[in-house]
Amino acid sequence: MSFVIDVDGAAVGSASLFDFDLFARHAEMGIGLERDARGRGIGTAAIVQLVEFGFARHNLRRIHLQAIGSNTAAIRAYEKAGFFIEGRQRQHAWVRGAYEDIVRMGILRSDLAPPA
Repeated sequence: MSFVIDVDGAAVGSASLFDFDLFARHAEMGIGLERDARGRGIGTAAIVQLVEFGFARHNLRRIHLQAIGSNTAAIRAYEKAGFFIEGRQRQHAWVRGAYEDIVRMGILRSDLAPPA
């Protein structure tokens, strides 16, 4: 399932949950933002909302993702949203003419603090 990231009525990106495993109750997520929307907390807010949606509406217990290792801004946003780095696949992806590491990250429902 995919969602549009909207800021003041303008679409600035998308966020998705996919590859659901309903038996193990996990899914993968991805997000993409237009360049002008980056660095303003929009991505982190969208990630938090998508994680809450996955846990509350789909009863997931785990959400995971992959990030390009050199994309430190994205990795930082995922960490702010509660994701942990779980591993690194060295030189796993061919990106813009060079091999890049893939950073595997995940969050468990139990990682989130219960509502106060």
